[in-house]
Amino acid sequence: MTSVTVTTSSTEILAHAKSRKFFALYNNGASTVYLAFDGTSAATTAAGFPLAAGASLIIHNNGPNAYLGPVYGIAASGTVDVRTQQAG
Repeated sequence: MTSVTVTTSSTEILAHAKSRKFFALYNNGASTVYLAFDGTSAATTAAGFPLAAGASLIIHNNGPNAYLGPVYGIAASGTVDVRTQQAG
């Protein structure tokens, strides 16, 4: 498991991975983190997928529509510790 500090600026949480089978994210902080899965570095609080404090997200990459691109996040406030794990 890896720990990534996410701030109020868009932060790369996971890099592109050609053979990613799954990934998991856990918000170990006190503030919501908004995620971007569109391959850009523009995670925003207005358009991102919210990952609330204490919440987790697991994505299984099976089939032709697997997401292998980068994951970016931005904290609603302060800094947030996001734990990640992936397998490929």
